[in-house]
Amino acid sequence: MRPLELVARRPGDPAALDEIERLSAGGGDSLGPARIELARRLRSREAELQEAVFAHVRSVVPDAAADGDSQLALGLREMIAACTDCGLAGIEQGAPWSGPMPPSVAAQASRAASGGESLTTALCRCVAGYMLAWSFVLNEVAHHDLPDEQRFALLLQASAVMGSLLTRVQAEVAGAHSSEIKRRARSHEQRRAEIVHKLLTGESPDDGERAGLGYELDAWHVAVIATGAGAEKAVRSLAAGLGRQLLPVPQNAETVWAWLGGGHRAAFADIDRVWSTQSVADVLLAVGEAGRGVEGWRVSHGEAQGALLVARERPRRLTRYLDVALDATALQDEALADSLIERYLSPLDDMRSGGHAARRTLRALFDTEHNVSSAAHVLKVHRSSVHRWREEIEQRLCCRLHEHQTEIEVALRIEDLRQHRDTAGSRYGLTRDMPPAIHRSIEGPLPVRL
Repeated sequence: MRPLELVARRPGDPAALDEIERLSAGGGDSLGPARIELARRLRSREAELQEAVFAHVRSVVPDAAADGDSQLALGLREMIAACTDCGLAGIEQGAPWSGPMPPSVAAQASRAASGGESLTTALCRCVAGYMLAWSFVLNEVAHHDLPDEQRFALLLQASAVMGSLLTRVQAEVAGAHSSEIKRRARSHEQRRAEIVHKLLTGESPDDGERAGLGYELDAWHVAVIATGAGAEKAVRSLAAGLGRQLLPVPQNAETVWAWLGGGHRAAFADIDRVWSTQSVADVLLAVGEAGRGVEGWRVSHGEAQGALLVARERPRRLTRYLDVALDATALQDEALADSLIERYLSPLDDMRSGGHAARRTLRALFDTEHNVSSAAHVLKVHRSSVHRWREEIEQRLCCRLHEHQTEIEVALRIEDLRQHRDTAGSRYGLTRDMPPAIHRSIEGPLPVRL
């Protein structure tokens, strides 16, 4: 490959670097004086070079918002000046700049990102600035009185130096830009979480804070709590599928509180339908009932929290509060749960057939709508046994089963949920007398109040 073709290649091309080594072979640094002279010539035009690059990048890659900001314009000048110094030092030494990137590069990238400049614009400006600076280098080399072989070698070295500098500058800009965008996103999320906390505790945020939510509170709301890997993504997909406004408040990597808002009351059937199409098998969704205005927004969230308590003990992809309201109430109120179990289940432990058999009998009767023959078939016993067991259960409870079926069913479910929790807790050395919150925290992250 001819030297001229190598110069036309991308700066820093490996083939060009190989050619540099070949041309430089033979002992000594024959290009040293030529590099020093080239750097001297460029430094004599440094102010002109910096001003030309500044005007060129703003003309070729315009950004109305950034270009109208005096601080961003000043920062851009400082960045160009610092990069020019690095480039000239590299040309003079005949090696890519090895020191740290000037602080002004990251500082300008951060300011630009904060001001709304896109990463594409920032990187394109780096390339535009490089191209104009390279034209200055080509012009000076062309007027340099050197043998052709040295001239080509000098061009190749300068190309490698400047190409390497462009790569490092772009990497620095991309890193600082990305960090600033993430920082601003975290700051926005924190501010939104603070406003949500105010609302949940009954405070009334001012108009500016309401606007900061980016969510209409004077509407119909359904609160949801999603848990599992990809919870926030799943909630966003659900909101899009329903055509509802979304207010997400992540609690941790796998738990997000969210509200789905709109001008009309959302039907649970629609939520169920859209959620069933989501390919997020490892995400559980707890759903409150629809509510209107700030109070409905707040109540629906409390219901979603109750539904989540049940969902954690009895996992389902979708748990609606209305379906588990009594279970959730009992789980949230340990005294109520104790009372239900003591009143409707503990007396059965002294039965001749045993407490476990009595509970199986109750479930069979309830599942078959109190049909003794069907219950006997389920239990694989004679119907007379079911008659006898039912009579003994009613005697011990001092009530007819159909009169308190709801309370008994809740007591059975709560007892099952507690046993599930205790079994999970035993793996970590927990005991029954520990607070329920400790059990839940070990079994999995539960949404915590902000």
